[in-house]
Amino acid sequence: MNKTCLTAGVIMAAITALHVIGGGPDVHVRMLNEADTAEIGLYVSVFWHFVTAALALMAGGLIWAALDLRNRAAVAAFAGLLSLAIALLFFGYGAVRLGEVWTAAQWVLFLPVCALVLVSLLRQNRPAPTA
Repeated sequence: MNKTCLTAGVIMAAITALHVIGGGPDVHVRMLNEADTAEIGLYVSVFWHFVTAALALMAGGLIWAALDLRNRAAVAAFAGLLSLAIALLFFGYGAVRLGEVWTAAQWVLFLPVCALVLVSLLRQNRPAPTA
């Protein structure tokens, strides 16, 4: 078992819970209330629940990768790169649209996942010590 990858998966599971519990009423419901047509409301819900599914799959994938050495690199790298993309989106759009990066500071949550995945992959590819 790879404890670094497992830690990344547990953090991603916590991010998923924060998204569902905190973001649902604060963000999803507010976006639905702002939707000016039923079609826009449909897209808001689809996108919101897509993000929920992606976060949950990333958490499960990282935990699985921690337990299954054969598939760790591919699964962990995918989840790590997706975490990096999400972090960059929050940081970039915060900087460009709001002029600061702290109102939507979710990027802070995703960067540790990226770092842990990178450490996990580097440790996996490290040569075994010789006697």
